[in-house]
Amino acid sequence: ITYDDGQSVSNAPVTLFGPTYTTANAPRMGATVASLSGVLNYAFGSWRVRSTSVDTNTFAQNPRPTPPSSPAGSHLKIVTLNVLNFFKTLDQNGNGAGPNNLSPRGADNQLEYDRQLEKLVTAILDMDADIYG
Repeated sequence: ITYDDGQSVSNAPVTLFGPTYTTANAPRMGATVASLSGVLNYAFGSWRVRSTSVDTNTFAQNPRPTPPSSPAGSHLKIVTLNVLNFFKTLDQNGNGAGPNNLSPRGADNQLEYDRQLEKLVTAILDMDADIYG
């Protein structure tokens, strides 16, 4: 059974029915409630209860466990880089020689492409990351 807050947005404070919940104090998976009261209906593939009055239902929290500690002196560097505007097609003659006969979106010539590639590779290597995504 799902406790339905009546909201259709993610992570918004719930103020329509029952107590006000935020991302800091909302019930987590495994939270329990005694004497649940409200309107029961079947929607979106599951049974749902909607509270009909303020403070009718009080949840026993399922506290988040303490995260494990990292070994002393350890660290992991994870980086991402948007390369979606780096194109390997050359626009040498502008006659639609790209994929599907579309105009290429890459460098105008091989020299410009080589310059862009060197700049990109240098930027990636200078980040000195453990994981690239």
